[in-house]
Amino acid sequence: MAELLAERGCEVEVMTPALVVGQDLGITLDLETWNVKADALGIRQSTDRVPMGAEELPGPAGGVLLRLQHHPTGAEETREVDWVVCAVHQRPDDDLWHALHGSPFTVHRVGDCLAPRRAHAAVAEGHAVAVGL
Repeated sequence: MAELLAERGCEVEVMTPALVVGQDLGITLDLETWNVKADALGIRQSTDRVPMGAEELPGPAGGVLLRLQHHPTGAEETREVDWVVCAVHQRPDDDLWHALHGSPFTVHRVGDCLAPRRAHAAVAEGHAVAVGL
């Protein structure tokens, strides 16, 4: 999403409470590619920031006042932004599993079909299923 918005001319900042933006990309060896693309697109990366709240800014211009806490120090800061895009866990995407469950062949659930989590969980579960076959 950050790349898409930046490619469309938006000023983009990616924030995370983690030490590294896109830390799970390291597992798939895509972190360097992300950092090169983000830099080329002018995407700012802010780490150690925890969103504590957001409220709509008054007036015709609108926008959002985002309250943040710097994770290591506890210092609070605010940012006025046009939009906030949240990347949060959702429900499992298991429609296909339910459609195939009970069929004449064995079907295994891994990754986001089981429960939305980080990429390494899907890789480990897929590996465990493959070894079991």
